[in-house]
Amino acid sequence: MPSVEALLDAARRHESTDPEIVALGERCRTLLAGSDGVPDLTLLIVDYDRGAELHATPLVHTASCKVLLDPPTVLISERFLLELEAAVRTFGLADTLLGCQYLRSDEELFALVHRLRDDLPGVLARLRRRADPDAVEAVTLATFFFVAHEVGHLLDDADERSYATFINPDAELETQVANAAMKLCRHVDEFASYSFDLPGWEDTADPDSEIRRRERELTSTEELAPVRARHARFFADEVSADDAGARLLVEHLARVAAADPVAGMRAASLAVDGLFTAGIYSWYRDLLTFGEQLGMARPPDARTLAFTMLQARETYINAASLFGDEHRFTLLRATLAAETIMRARSDYFDRDDRTIWWTKPDPDGEPWWRRPVDETWWEKEALQRYWLLAILMDTAVKIAYTGCSTAWMLDADRARGTPQLFLMTFESIGSAVARLQQQLK
Repeated sequence: MPSVEALLDAARRHESTDPEIVALGERCRTLLAGSDGVPDLTLLIVDYDRGAELHATPLVHTASCKVLLDPPTVLISERFLLELEAAVRTFGLADTLLGCQYLRSDEELFALVHRLRDDLPGVLARLRRRADPDAVEAVTLATFFFVAHEVGHLLDDADERSYATFINPDAELETQVANAAMKLCRHVDEFASYSFDLPGWEDTADPDSEIRRRERELTSTEELAPVRARHARFFADEVSADDAGARLLVEHLARVAAADPVAGMRAASLAVDGLFTAGIYSWYRDLLTFGEQLGMARPPDARTLAFTMLQARETYINAASLFGDEHRFTLLRATLAAETIMRARSDYFDRDDRTIWWTKPDPDGEPWWRRPVDETWWEKEALQRYWLLAILMDTAVKIAYTGCSTAWMLDADRARGTPQLFLMTFESIGSAVARLQQQLK
């Protein structure tokens, strides 16, 4: 196997030459240089499509963003950043969040994932013809969070981590009941700790319940003991690194606000915008990959996914792959980071009278979206994105809770002598937007 030095030399030979991505890297290096407590490190944005030899080892290959401790190096996939930029620019074509066509239906979001997967250079070239400084800053701030997360691993001396993980389309889906239950129950515990619960399924999050006793029976084997310990350690590492990433981003936003409060709120809103897009796009990308690996004839929109999961309990075992192996998944992390930003930059959560909606100016003269609006506009746009992310957690929470309970449910089926039909309904993006509009007026 080549040495780390040889692999990094190869990575440098395949650094991105895309002008926009090169400029993005420089902006991130500037933000790192202005942050307190960040160790000296090298930031490499690598075109892994061109550097095929780098795929041979996970040490320097990533689908997103990862860290090496020695020498201190953060590597980012060019493809990951290009997809993020394209998604942010696409969403930015609408003047308001709720005006975005891709939030109308699951089909629209899956179509976007397909377009970017099939013709990313062409789509991005067309999008870049429109100057969009907000999109540039949103991508910069989201990327800075990903990089700052990896800096958190450096500070913790924890190697071999990655912020945003995707389903590997070439890997087999999870098939082992014990391993799936262990992973999904770990996600249930984390969801519950952040109040992402599932009414009627409280026993699944209760460590003393029969459901969890059965999960421990399955996973308390000599073979799985080190796997359970690894999961616990990796989750703890990820939480710590996320905290560091959010802290560094919030500190940067505070410096912007100290110089100009309006610019500070705008920057906070754009940071949430970038994280929102990363979270929602990665989730739908993973759902599409999951559906393809299951052999589904069409993208797994809310209805199709519900009927597919109905067909067999074991499908929830396969679904453990949606959440990766050891890491928290991007939709949750984006939601938590967005909340951290808004709590730091806004007093919204402490107000008695709260709203996430802003009033349009009278539409005389210029179109309303080109006219100045009240000073809370940026804040409320960011809060809309945060709450929509939180609502979209519904499907992930339902899959995790049901998957965690699957071993117990299979036992119940065997005791009964026949499987009991079980239909779990999932939240479409359209219904999530409708719920946002109804609940948070």
